[in-house]
Amino acid sequence: MVVVDAAGRTVLATAAADRPVYTASLVELLVVQQVLARQAVGVLGLGPADGGLLERAVTVSDDPAMNLLWDAYDGADLVATAAASFGLTGTAAPDRVGQWGESTTTATDLARFLATLAEDPDAPGAAPVLGWMRAAAPLASDGFDQRFGLLAGGAVPGTAVEQGWMCCVADRRQLHSAGVLPDGRVVVVLADASSTLLGRADADRRRGRGRGGGRHGLSRCRPTRSGRGRPRCPHGAHVRRGRLHRGRPVSARRG
Repeated sequence: MVVVDAAGRTVLATAAADRPVYTASLVELLVVQQVLARQAVGVLGLGPADGGLLERAVTVSDDPAMNLLWDAYDGADLVATAAASFGLTGTAAPDRVGQWGESTTTATDLARFLATLAEDPDAPGAAPVLGWMRAAAPLASDGFDQRFGLLAGGAVPGTAVEQGWMCCVADRRQLHSAGVLPDGRVVVVLADASSTLLGRADADRRRGRGRGGGRHGLSRCRPTRSGRGRPRCPHGAHVRRGRLHRGRPVSARRG
């Protein structure tokens, strides 16, 4: 976890602030900002539908929109360029082609990125990115409940928020919340833990042994079955040997 004040000073950083973790949906912020930055300098032109894709990637965390943007504009290069431009030393594109949720970042890097946008609203992409974050929907495009972290209980009006979640690459789960408060402070919380551990914690909550649970329970990140018997997973995730995955569908083969 990292908290940065409106003057850009880090006022809180936990021991894991510089530990790289999978970004899940948070990588959408880097991709969207870089697409807009390249448009601003004339490096690329956006088609009529592209603006809607950029907005949906941020406001409702739309995976199909992100897939199209990643493929059309070389998402891996966009992430690398963002890392170099903003000095994000713990941020990198995914090792596996197309698995954009497996990009890596740190709480420190995300806080630096968001603080830069908040401090300079005239920077390329800053205004639309923060505007779309302020319009983050309670439910993602697939119905996943985004009311956790900075959106739990309803965000303070004017708060710009992006949520991220993924399970279970390398038997880990990610549940992230990052944003800019109305007073300019930046808060980044990246939760990364054993999928088994989080599953047990959620089970305890649902049995009344712990606090929380209910509609915000992590049980939403477990495979379910559709009417046709095909595994379905939240937020565009795909089943790989019984696991949830962000990004492109992957086969069920071993290895």
